[in-house]
Amino acid sequence: MHRYTDTFFLLLGIFIVSFILCGLLTANIAIKLIVAFCTAIAAVLVIARMSHSKKNRTPDYRSFVTYCILSEEDDVAKLFEKTGFITSTEISDGFYPSKDGVACLYLKFSKPSKDYIVTLYKKCLKNNVKHLTVWCADYERTGVGIACTLPGVEIKFRTLRPLYKKIKKSDIISDSDVKPVQRTPLKTLLPMIFSTRNSYRFTLVSFVLYAMSLLTPLRTYYIVTASIVLVLAVIARIYGERSDSSV
Repeated sequence: MHRYTDTFFLLLGIFIVSFILCGLLTANIAIKLIVAFCTAIAAVLVIARMSHSKKNRTPDYRSFVTYCILSEEDDVAKLFEKTGFITSTEISDGFYPSKDGVACLYLKFSKPSKDYIVTLYKKCLKNNVKHLTVWCADYERTGVGIACTLPGVEIKFRTLRPLYKKIKKSDIISDSDVKPVQRTPLKTLLPMIFSTRNSYRFTLVSFVLYAMSLLTPLRTYYIVTASIVLVLAVIARIYGERSDSSV
């Protein structure tokens, strides 16, 4: 989800930079706005084209992760065996044998919790396991830190990306098996972009632009752009509070 807000702020930055640079050539605000909008639209088209080209090489990583989470663990374990990350699909107390110890699969959208890591640690001690690799969609840095402090067992965390790369090269599964993840609709993106949290980002960008207006001869352009961003901050604040209150 965060990549949508990151893309939005990237386009906002492109718009602001284009508006300011265009100010070097003309003082007409209408022309500067048109050029800035056109530049942002061109950036959108480029990003969309890049995304489309990636989708043509399906399965993309995001869709593959969703496919693994929704599939039966036995089927995903077979993929790990075929790619050599585990040596057998025979599971014992949640562990699969691997070349450097044992491995376990955490096939969920959520990240492994601290309690889950402690549970794994106790199982490792029970089964005399010295090296464990946890394969998951994503993990918290704090979880890695806790795992490093547990004595007697080396616990490593790896995402599904290495598995994904090997599968892409070997064509173990067909593209038709992995359904592309549907795009997030606009009505879902709006609360993400115009949220209470992002209102602080808009405000920070506005203050930075105001501060920069004091250091450049293009003061008017920076002030105008900062004002536009500040309006977006107000909109995000109001929209975010309404969304929070409606929940």
